[in-house]
Amino acid sequence: MSEETSAFCKSAFLIILIIPQFIIAQNQPVSPLVASYIHHQEMKSQSLYGLEWITLGPTLNSARVEAVQVDPSSPGTMYVAFGSGGLWKTVNNGMSWRCIFENMPSLGIGDIALAPSNPEVIYVGTGESLKKARNFTMPGTGIYRSDDGGEHWKNIGLSDAWHIGEIVVHPENPDIVLVAVLGHFWSSNKHRGIFKTIDGGKTWSHVLYIDEKTGANDITFSLADPNKLYATTWEMHPDVNGAQSGIFTSIDGGTTWQKAVKGITIDDHTGRIGIAASHQNADKAYAFINQRNRPSDRGAGEIYKTTDGGMTWQKTHSSDIMALSVVGWYFMDIYVNPSDDEEIFGLGVRLIHSTDGGQNFDYIGGEVHHLTPSPAQTLHLDHCELWINPDNPEELVLGNDGGLYHSYDKGASWLHLNNIPTGEFYDIEIDNAEPYTIYGGTQDDATVFGFSEEWNAKYNDRWRYLWIDAWSGGDGCITLVDPEDPNTVYFSMQNGGARRMDLEKGTSVSIRPRFKKE
Repeated sequence: MSEETSAFCKSAFLIILIIPQFIIAQNQPVSPLVASYIHHQEMKSQSLYGLEWITLGPTLNSARVEAVQVDPSSPGTMYVAFGSGGLWKTVNNGMSWRCIFENMPSLGIGDIALAPSNPEVIYVGTGESLKKARNFTMPGTGIYRSDDGGEHWKNIGLSDAWHIGEIVVHPENPDIVLVAVLGHFWSSNKHRGIFKTIDGGKTWSHVLYIDEKTGANDITFSLADPNKLYATTWEMHPDVNGAQSGIFTSIDGGTTWQKAVKGITIDDHTGRIGIAASHQNADKAYAFINQRNRPSDRGAGEIYKTTDGGMTWQKTHSSDIMALSVVGWYFMDIYVNPSDDEEIFGLGVRLIHSTDGGQNFDYIGGEVHHLTPSPAQTLHLDHCELWINPDNPEELVLGNDGGLYHSYDKGASWLHLNNIPTGEFYDIEIDNAEPYTIYGGTQDDATVFGFSEEWNAKYNDRWRYLWIDAWSGGDGCITLVDPEDPNTVYFSMQNGGARRMDLEKGTSVSIRPRFKKE
């Protein structure tokens, strides 16, 4: 069947797919999504109607970004992957985008990686990396490879991985790849841990395995010595923490691994761990740990540093980094300035920044401008991935629950590239008007409403917010329009909020039920 991608991508939850070639590696079972997709294609071919989906929008409130990559050798070329909206590419610095991972039985993406020695070689790990009970976290169908910048794709195995934490490609050889596999989120499975290929995905070796409930979350090469790697494991089933979470190192290119946690408290309350290595010193690295054993019942984020290749670790700070730990199992990514290994960035609910190796931190916010006009005022919360330009560390590209943000002054100001139609909807509602209006509650991007007309990227988005919180987001849930009075709208939001709005006046009142106090 065809492996061609279409010239344009439909809405995130309305994609029409054509199945590519699949292979089975390590005798892993093929994801049930593949059979479901084949059945979908069969039903579509037998349909008497021949209907096709069109994109309605919106774009102004964007969507949750799981991964970002930029091609330093080709200015203006960026890739962004969404939790449930596929992989998109721009060659003009975000002015326009094209979906390059359509016609696949996987909407959710965990990570993407460009080969440093040949950025036309791209690896995609399907199955998003966010384990969140209140979302439908999209599982995947394995690892895919493209040799022509995303024009054509081939599935290269790890079909039972389901969720991918991180992909790293050797700095000099595009066929040497290591993948941190989280595994099944809600059940045990043995195909999790670290996998390695030396032939571009034709064969894989399972190089690090703990047990059926412990996956691998993060992995990185030391660019100072590619034989040196750091990786983290995460005991994530049935809870989000456990004593098998930890840090491992390799000195032979990822073939063998040694546990390296001396100086770190590891117990049943240790959660997700991120890892980052210095670009200049192979023995220097940072770990960002969700320690749920702290005095607060919410736990605390902790950052540790090693200067001896992981033999010992030291906590860099004396106070708890609470802003990173409220939902630490969601985040815990850490990044090092490629030119200065004392400057680090930590991704959590907020974006934190340190210039002294993690002893002191400040928050990065900055002034936000939107490519599509939007009333949102702040840098969105809940950060998932950061790209730092290795040639100019002032340039940052940030992906979070509010979409994609680009900065040329290290976060003092941002351009919000909110021109990609990939919103993740919890629920939609239509009124009885002619033409009808569509209302939708979205994942951390509030509630929006708009029109039943095809979206045109040449014009500003006509959708509007029904409401938005002070941090430019908030989970929108159920929306209902009074069937006899379309001016009256009922809507709900995160934490049980419920309100009735008068659209003409633009005001709303709380209708949330409350128990009477005794």
